[in-house]
Amino acid sequence: MKIEVLQEELIKGIGVVGRVVSNRAQLAVLGNILIEAQKTGLRLSGTDLQIGMSIGLPAKVSETGRITVPAKVLQEFVGSLAPGRLTLELKQDTLIVEGGSYRGKFQTISAEEFPAIPVLPDNKAKIIVRQSEFAEMSTKVIFAAAKDSLRPVLTGILLELSKTSLRMVATDGFRLSVGKIKAQGADSLRSVLIPMQAIAEVARFEGEEELQIVSVEESNQVIFQAGESLLVSQVIDGNYPDYNKIIPKESKSEVVVNREELLQAVRVAHIFARENSNMMKWDVNEKEIVIIAESPERGDSEARVPAKIDGEGGKIIFNAKFLLDFLSVAKGSEITFGMGEPLDAGVFRSTGDEGLLYIVMPINA
Repeated sequence: MKIEVLQEELIKGIGVVGRVVSNRAQLAVLGNILIEAQKTGLRLSGTDLQIGMSIGLPAKVSETGRITVPAKVLQEFVGSLAPGRLTLELKQDTLIVEGGSYRGKFQTISAEEFPAIPVLPDNKAKIIVRQSEFAEMSTKVIFAAAKDSLRPVLTGILLELSKTSLRMVATDGFRLSVGKIKAQGADSLRSVLIPMQAIAEVARFEGEEELQIVSVEESNQVIFQAGESLLVSQVIDGNYPDYNKIIPKESKSEVVVNREELLQAVRVAHIFARENSNMMKWDVNEKEIVIIAESPERGDSEARVPAKIDGEGGKIIFNAKFLLDFLSVAKGSEITFGMGEPLDAGVFRSTGDEGLLYIVMPINA
């Protein structure tokens, strides 16, 4: 195996697949990157058995071949070299990397021991979305997933795949974020629960390429591909909550408020609220939202945000961090907030973010 590749391309590729390589893997080969010198160029792959990634890079291939190399030391060595052309050559069981006056020799493990990463099948139903739209939607949804593993299904992201749309759902049991984008695809596809890391990695695929998504039921996997970037993820087993039951059917009051003004007020309230279980009190009247946060140790804050209100208004207590998360990623100029009784969920939408819905359960205090 012999390859010539630019240092800038190689370090970028190692950085991509290296994010799913485990440094504490029980199997030594799982700490390695698979290097494949193909007639069409260079392909790098990495996996932790739950998520696998591969990326194709432009390269001059003199001799084809496959080998695995420890990811961390290869990344550190290549990252320390200056931009320019590198040569990778396999001699017996040693990979030699040369660039300028530098040479590194790396111990290898046979590519036959590396877990197979499937390619995108042609005989399976698939949907196609814009990669840029998928990435934007993911930033507005995945933050609402649970961060602990007490309920594993809540750490995942639900994808509902259909002929005309892709819906992405995340909840931690206290809040819910739902995003929807247009899609093209087959008639018969299913809902799948994917690890949050997998969605985050797909969102980092570069460019405006079309993103193809295939659900492979036989292996309980989902495959994503955009251009030369591919990710395969195991599906999380378990029953996801029926999130439609969480969404209120109607609201007693509809409030429209400037997003930037509300964001600033919530950000100020969070300074005090974070010392008091993140509790932030809202008093919605006929012309404004009065936002109050109190801390026994720090003091308190009050902000008045002008608003247009249709309905009777009322008082409600929210988690300031939950609202801050949503308002920071919404892009619309105005936020619409639907409220009912003090213990009813708050319903938030953002103008300019079609298909985005955010639900927050109030605090009972």
